[in-house]
Amino acid sequence: MANTINFYISGIWQTTHNGSKIVSHVFLHANDADGFNRGVKTSREEVVKLIEAGKIVMTLRWDYHTAAFKTGAKVEIIEVGNIKYLRTHKDATVNDNLDNMIRMNAFI
Repeated sequence: MANTINFYISGIWQTTHNGSKIVSHVFLHANDADGFNRGVKTSREEVVKLIEAGKIVMTLRWDYHTAAFKTGAKVEIIEVGNIKYLRTHKDATVNDNLDNMIRMNAFI
């Protein structure tokens, strides 16, 4: 049986920490049998707790060719020092990683 995707991320808020841009919040959509819901601004720490509790979180991207949302990359946790950050597998795909999500700072 395939793992169920519990949440999607469609946008990010960034802040600067020690000279580097990091994800501070995400636009998180719960996913259920009826599909994903409206997004909610959610802190990085809350998403870390969800992932640590076994929830599966993926990025969500709009495919302009098919005019439909597509599942992107799996969101994971990386710990640097004593701080837990969100990340996706950095690869040659430039449209589904967290760094490629819509920057929400200017919108909401």
